[in-house]
Amino acid sequence: MGFTATPYYDDSTLVLLKKKLISLVCRPSRSVPMRISDISVDYHDSFITWKSIRLELARTEEFPEGSASRAYLLRLPLDQNDLIDEQALGSAPAMATVQRHWPNQPDVSGYVIRTSIGWALAYESGDSHSGNVFHLDPHPIRMGEQITVTEPDGRKLPFRVSSLKQLN
Repeated sequence: MGFTATPYYDDSTLVLLKKKLISLVCRPSRSVPMRISDISVDYHDSFITWKSIRLELARTEEFPEGSASRAYLLRLPLDQNDLIDEQALGSAPAMATVQRHWPNQPDVSGYVIRTSIGWALAYESGDSHSGNVFHLDPHPIRMGEQITVTEPDGRKLPFRVSSLKQLN
């Protein structure tokens, strides 16, 4: 699988570029050493934030108080609407990871992938993810809110966003 590298501009770089652009445009001089078209910034990237997200099992019949020991730790790019950003994830798919923590089972690591029916957590390597895919409901990922994860057997489990931290 080939990856396309895209330039990354952190917030401080974008601020410096914007200040430089404003100083060049607002300068009361006839000669401008740099044209506006010479600055190429993908503004889409400036609105994307990679997050570390912890999902803990919410209330179920089996666990009326939920269970912090049944959790997923995700690393995802979220857009300004708190949805998974497909373009940013496509630029760096190896960064979109998941770890599944379940008591009495070994921790499992994998990737967040796009399937024909939405976003999924895949734990097998290669292009074949059949049988070991957990699907995410397409809802905004916000602190304290719930997200449903559908297991490979079709069972739907509610998870609560218990932690949401900015990575970049």
